[in-house]
Amino acid sequence: MDYVQPRDVAAVKADKNVVVLDVPSLADFAYQLNHTKPPFDNKALRQAVAYSLDLEQIVKGVWLNVGVPANGPIPPTSWAYDRSIPFIKRDLAKAKAKLAEGGKPGGFAFTMTTNNIPINVQEAEVIQAQLAEAGITVKIKLVDSATLISDGNGKNFEMISYQWSGRPDPDGNTYQFYRTTPGTSLNWSGISWIRWRSRGTACGRSRCLRSRWGSRWPRSSPERCARACWRRSPRTTSEPRAPRVSPTAR
Repeated sequence: MDYVQPRDVAAVKADKNVVVLDVPSLADFAYQLNHTKPPFDNKALRQAVAYSLDLEQIVKGVWLNVGVPANGPIPPTSWAYDRSIPFIKRDLAKAKAKLAEGGKPGGFAFTMTTNNIPINVQEAEVIQAQLAEAGITVKIKLVDSATLISDGNGKNFEMISYQWSGRPDPDGNTYQFYRTTPGTSLNWSGISWIRWRSRGTACGRSRCLRSRWGSRWPRSSPERCARACWRRSPRTTSEPRAPRVSPTAR
């Protein structure tokens, strides 16, 4: 069993018949914003949403600290992670200023699509409440996984959740989400930041990624929310099918 639900972690760890391996994860969980149609074709409104979210509260209250607030698609476990980039902290004054800048001083409404499973529903309701405090109305659309992927590929959404398991090469956490090249891609938002093809060795791609990523990933702007409102880089808690011991487990 993989990804034990946060509410079950304590009970699983207390079961003497189960060996639990609690290890850092390469995953990132996020929401993509659809740039191809209103309201999120408006940069200021994307920023307003970013400033309205309290990531620390979501990680603590929903995920019970199984994870950390994310500053982008590359998790803290990666060699390419840049700790100097802070995650976006909640600032309702800035959120309201961005609403005014975006032509919606009284707020606006949009629909958020997410999986119809308990923890996603809980998270969606928390986000709904947080954004309401900034004057933003969120309608929650609950779907199964197949529908979520279909809606994402068809850009039939305004804001949509996505949980990515992560890859050791940071290129695997970024390229397919941001590339401009048409075809099979998870770039549901329609953003066009990465305009090159990955070539050569994994190490070569990563160096290219890191150098180009830095110039396109502002350190102090909520435009880091341009593709997504980052939720968390999770920690994986796994329950082996049979009790076993890992020499690297702590």
